[in-house]
Amino acid sequence: MPKTPTQLPSTVAALQALVAQQMAEKAEQQARLAELEHENKRQSARIFTLQEQLNLALARRFAASSEKLSPDQFRLFNEAEVDAQLALGEDEAEGTIDVPAHARKKRGRKPLPDTLPRTEVIYELAGDDLNCPHDGQEL
Repeated sequence: MPKTPTQLPSTVAALQALVAQQMAEKAEQQARLAELEHENKRQSARIFTLQEQLNLALARRFAASSEKLSPDQFRLFNEAEVDAQLALGEDEAEGTIDVPAHARKKRGRKPLPDTLPRTEVIYELAGDDLNCPHDGQEL
């Protein structure tokens, strides 16, 4: 508790004792503050661990049960990407890519064989069927 100038001791020895007492109190307070900060760090780490455990338990309980990959799992095994990048590096060093020639099959329907008989049939329409029923023009 701070003292007013009228409450301070008048002798040097008493003033020195008062300063020593205040320094000891300050050291105790600093030690207590350091202890509280250390305890706060431990509690923060414990809270973080518990939060991670809760997230994991919720994911196991409510997440999709199929074998879909999590976005975090893609970075676990990336050997294939590393090998692909190495292979690309080797191809780029050569400068050219060789593609072997190949023959493609024709697409679409095959033509009818020439041995099939062909007959031409012409249909003649009657006189009233030669005009359009809508506008009357000749067909």
